[in-house]
Amino acid sequence: MYNKAMYSLSENILDCFNRGSIRNGIIEASKLANPLEGALWRVRFRLMENDWNTMLADLTQINVVRLKEKPQMELEFYLMRVLAYILKSDIQTASDLLNSFDSSVIEEDWKQVSGLYHYTRGLLSLHEGKISNSSTFLKKAVEDFKQTDFGILYTKALLNLGTVFTFSDKFQHAEKVYQEAIISASEIKNEKLQFKGQLYLATILFEMGEVESCLAFDKLISPRSNFQDYDWQDFVEYTTLIGMCHKLEGDYKEALNELKEALAFAKIYRLEIAFPHILSEISIIFFELGDLETAMLNINEAILLCDTNTPPVDRFLYETRKRIIENELKGTNNGADDWERRIESMANQVSFRFLLPETIFQVLLIMLYLNFPFLDQKINEG
Repeated sequence: MYNKAMYSLSENILDCFNRGSIRNGIIEASKLANPLEGALWRVRFRLMENDWNTMLADLTQINVVRLKEKPQMELEFYLMRVLAYILKSDIQTASDLLNSFDSSVIEEDWKQVSGLYHYTRGLLSLHEGKISNSSTFLKKAVEDFKQTDFGILYTKALLNLGTVFTFSDKFQHAEKVYQEAIISASEIKNEKLQFKGQLYLATILFEMGEVESCLAFDKLISPRSNFQDYDWQDFVEYTTLIGMCHKLEGDYKEALNELKEALAFAKIYRLEIAFPHILSEISIIFFELGDLETAMLNINEAILLCDTNTPPVDRFLYETRKRIIENELKGTNNGADDWERRIESMANQVSFRFLLPETIFQVLLIMLYLNFPFLDQKINEG
């Protein structure tokens, strides 16, 4: 395929790239005889780490004159710069750069460059709230990457496309795409992306109300034995999700086990954004068990750990839960039915996703929480 012929790729470097073995891949890339090829590989690996700072630093050191002789490589370096600014959340600069990009120069068989262009367009459209456009571009990226040896980019494009489907309430489409992503990640032996796909698939089942299916899926994949191979934020998110499933099933013992495990890992890896939500869920369980004092301790800690990054709807939920527990302690509660109605209806508005800000999930959640008026319109259009 062209990418092997054009860049004289080492099978070892490509394998490291697809498996997500970033450190080893960067070491191997530094051994390449062609400095431009080595630089491009380093930037690719940094992209997989979402390390926009190092990406931009490396890109400024590229010999622009020598790139004129390598048009495909020149285009890829340019698009990598755009992606770095997207990761940096400098959307204006990214938009200006991409608007200056002439996509007509991409030849038909340059699938890697074409895929990268459509992938970049898809992410930028998402940041701009153009959900339908984002879906269109990401579909094209999937088709392009599928024709290359870059399985990791194909998988990431699938995961992002599935997420757009999720927030457009196209759950069956998302489910199918996530299943494809899981298969792709398995084929390239990328355990982190495989688990991420499994996490997203479990999320779909949860959001469709298929709690039993979600728990059955958990038993099927049994991810806890290999948790050290996954991104820690994904594992925290996954255990929180399974804990919530057990809670809805009324299995409070297992729910507490999962949520306490999620909280422990969140503390170890300093994922502060997850603390309030997990503590709030733990508070609900103790409330249901009749341990009001422990329920109050947990909800108070949840509120105490809220900061400026806590979405207003989350804080309102925690404060409301606290008031209901206080009323119960005073013997003036409105009853279990009212508790379920008021609390669970609000809880359904709160996401259990705690992914880092550069991820596609967080971008959409921020837009939702800030109540951007164009988002609902775009989702409806999508």
